[in-house]
Amino acid sequence: MPSSPPPSPDAATLTPRAAAELLAGCASRAAAAALHARLLRCSRAFFRSPYLANCLAAAYSRLGAAPSAVVLLRATARPNVFTRNILLSALLGSGLLGDARRLFDGMPHRDAVSYNAMLSGYAAAALPDEALRLFCSMRERGVRPTAFTFSIVSSTVASPRHGQQVHAAAVRHDLAHLDAVVGNALIDMYRRIGLFQHAAHVFSCMEEPDVTSWNSVMSAYKDQVLSGAVVYCFRFMRSKGFSVDGFSVSTVLSTCSDVKDFAKDCPMLFNFSEECQHGAQNLAMH
Repeated sequence: MPSSPPPSPDAATLTPRAAAELLAGCASRAAAAALHARLLRCSRAFFRSPYLANCLAAAYSRLGAAPSAVVLLRATARPNVFTRNILLSALLGSGLLGDARRLFDGMPHRDAVSYNAMLSGYAAAALPDEALRLFCSMRERGVRPTAFTFSIVSSTVASPRHGQQVHAAAVRHDLAHLDAVVGNALIDMYRRIGLFQHAAHVFSCMEEPDVTSWNSVMSAYKDQVLSGAVVYCFRFMRSKGFSVDGFSVSTVLSTCSDVKDFAKDCPMLFNFSEECQHGAQNLAMH
């Protein structure tokens, strides 16, 4: 017979750490609310420090109950930076961008998590200028951007000048070529704003490109109608042991469908041609 799940800790053995583990495992808002009520019945002393309030609010936010997290954290007696970061994300999750910015401005300490949350809010609200200003302020205040920071900011860029500024910042922080997440974000940014050669250059400088990197650069070549380069990339990534995904296949097949002679060009998926060789040279130059 299948073994029954271990019983939950009772009131005598329920510790803040055990409660935090239970909250992390909650799969529904109802489960989190039930555990919240149980904790209050056990002892309100659990909430004298912000630790459990933070865990509970994080669970509410994760489960789509951001308003409950906001109410809980606003009543926290001794908030810390984690409390404020969770509250910031909860406010943004509730669509309260103005309230989130006021909280952000009033925070005694702001770390990369704080900035990333606010940047994500501006990106979601399609406010690229505010996002770029905040990114500049982040760097001026000495807060080191993370890979996620560059991923967010690059998604808001709409001009070549801003794109090159973001790229330069990523280079200065040693993330442009060493971090695949940042490299992929820069490739996609340059492709989106029409700087194809810059996208190809970022790709060629990446130390460890992943499948997303190859897919992004193939999309850039496809935008430039360089079908040979697309197919070359597809073949080369397979020769290097990368597992192609649906996007890879879709990109290379759509390239074949774009050319006039489908029967002639689709065998390029399996045989090199002069155009593939041209694609290889083009990739190396950039």
